[in-house]
Amino acid sequence: MDSIAGGQIQGAREYQQDAFSYLEWKQNHYLMILADGIGGAKGGKIASDIAVREFKNTFTSDQSTSSIRDRLINSLQAVNDALYMEKKEHQTISTLGGTTIIGAVVIGHQFYWISVGDSPLWLIRGRSIAQLNENHSIGAILDKRAQAGEISWEAAKNSDKRNHLVSAVLGAEIDYVDAPTDPIVLHPGDVLICASDGIETCSNDEILQIVTAGRPSPHDIVEVLLESVVAMNRPRQDNASLIVYRYR
Repeated sequence: MDSIAGGQIQGAREYQQDAFSYLEWKQNHYLMILADGIGGAKGGKIASDIAVREFKNTFTSDQSTSSIRDRLINSLQAVNDALYMEKKEHQTISTLGGTTIIGAVVIGHQFYWISVGDSPLWLIRGRSIAQLNENHSIGAILDKRAQAGEISWEAAKNSDKRNHLVSAVLGAEIDYVDAPTDPIVLHPGDVLICASDGIETCSNDEILQIVTAGRPSPHDIVEVLLESVVAMNRPRQDNASLIVYRYR
């Protein structure tokens, strides 16, 4: 599968709380899942592992004629139900927080996704980069307020609440879900990146430069991006994970 690759680093954290998986379940049919666990140190890892496993199993076992969007929504619900049962059956409610999640599907030239939380999903097309999914965090709200002139950009960027989530998968009602009705049509050469927010140690411009420097393979993009995050040497570097897909 030279069209897709993934990888991760632990950063400066005690535990790896990110989890991801990808597969080509039919020819030119790709599924990508990435989850960034939140909450207790060990609990975040449990939550992200459950999320990736349940999402993959539910989506790939669905033999109905449901739309891709409905299958994505059903898979998210299966994740939420599994987290609820984990907390109920194993009394982990005090340590098992929850997780962000991206579930993304490529079918031929069409791209679908569902996401909850602040894990970014980027499209690089030509010399431009754009985040496709909604950012369910206080930071996104603050940036909108700054853009509207309600607060300064300095206040928005320096807020200690920027990383607080306004929606996550917790085994309870999910406040916000991003699941567009219509797919995006991919163009030859397009690159998709599903990532945990630890990758955002690199700026969008840095990511764009890596992706567009000599048309690297998905494997090379993963390797160089993770190396770039490590090279920043941030003392509190978060876990960083990503899946890269190039449409040919």
